Amino acid sequence: MESLIADIASKLTPRAVGAIPTSDGACIADGLLRRKPEEAETFSGGARDQSLSWTLNFTSETRGDYAPNERLFARVDRAIAMAGSGSGIKTLRRATLTVAGRSAQEYVALYPEKGGTIFDAKLETYGTRSPMSPMVKLSLEVGWPDKQNPQDPRKFLTQEQALELWDAIVKSVGLRPGAF
Repeated sequence: MESLIADIASKLTPRAVGAIPTSDGACIADGLLRRKPEEAETFSGGARDQSLSWTLNFTSETRGDYAPNERLFARVDRAIAMAGSGSGIKTLRRATLTVAGRSAQEYVALYPEKGGTIFDAKLETYGTRSPMSPMVKLSLEVGWPDKQNPQDPRKFLTQEQALELWDAIVKSVGLRPGAF
């Protein structure tokens, strides 16, 4: 463990606030983690609003493209096959798209959950090992009960509102102007 920490520490370089590095690496607050271009880099983030019962996740990876059997549709097909025909999964959308100039796969479905329904939307844009063209993954999960308890103060998005929110999120994906 000590050698791992020492290795990471040896790759850290301080940088001035707002400075743009000119060498390969992963930017962190006021610093740079020096890395080789072929080393994978992952950034994940998310947001959750319990009052509206939704969760949004975002991941950017420079690990390279997935093999065809590891892409979104292949993974979804395996999961549905494992769940079986009586699972109640309802596919709302399965599409190949172009998002921010890149090939992407989108899958949107409804899943039954104890006493409710889960709206599950996923999008993967396929990239390369380059930070200039990372793979981007988005997911949105929205839930609502079959019957609203009058004591429950939460407000729930409808299926239509969840789909509108998802479409707005997908349309917002783009490269930062001047970033590359």
